Amino acid sequence: MIQIKVKQLVAPKWKKKENVSDTKVKLSWNVVKNVDGYQIQMSNNKKDGFTTIKMLKGGELDTYTVSNLKDAKKCYFRIRAYRVVDQKKVYGSFSKVK
Repeated sequence: MIQIKVKQLVAPKWKKKENVSDTKVKLSWNVVKNVDGYQIQMSNNKKDGFTTIKMLKGGELDTYTVSNLKDAKKCYFRIRAYRVVDQKKVYGSFSKVK
């Protein structure tokens, strides 16, 4: 078995959470270097109940728009970067909740 050391991934930092409309939110964050993509999670509660809403491929992505929300003002988001190592996703820490 070969072991590969992976540098720990840092949590993305939020740039902005912009309510585009009552049902749409535009999220933007600072790009994390040397990653393969991002996992975005959402909840109606700031502390728990988060579920994955999108897996983004591409480490250079820094924005995503969430549509069809019941109430954009009552939605909370967090994001984390991932890297693929030996065909498995290795995740970094989650960002602060926004």
